[in-house]
Amino acid sequence: MHTILIVEDDDELLNGLHMILTKEGYRVLRTSQGEEGLDIAVQEKPNLIILDAVLPGISGSDVCRELREKGVRVPIVMMSTKAELLDRTTGLSPEADGYIAKPFGSRELLNCVRTQLHE
Repeated sequence: MHTILIVEDDDELLNGLHMILTKEGYRVLRTSQGEEGLDIAVQEKPNLIILDAVLPGISGSDVCRELREKGVRVPIVMMSTKAELLDRTTGLSPEADGYIAKPFGSRELLNCVRTQLHE
């Protein structure tokens, strides 16, 4: 069973992602805080990290960069609005393995997850 860590500060989206992914058989870890996401990623060693680009406190881009500096090499998918995806200068991380634009549907999410996990 693959483990996925979601770092997202919008509780409604976080709960929705948790529901979609657990229904598909994934073990899901989740937090709304970037610092806590760093700790969970290092301790739990998930197979995939889904990371919001804009978080309170430490940004998603900074979380991504710090994870790479700590040697975390699992796929990281950044979530952001379409405007942020169109303008990569807003802080999206070059260390990320993929991007998904909000809003997105469950099929798009699952396709992205399966691609990153090579399923």
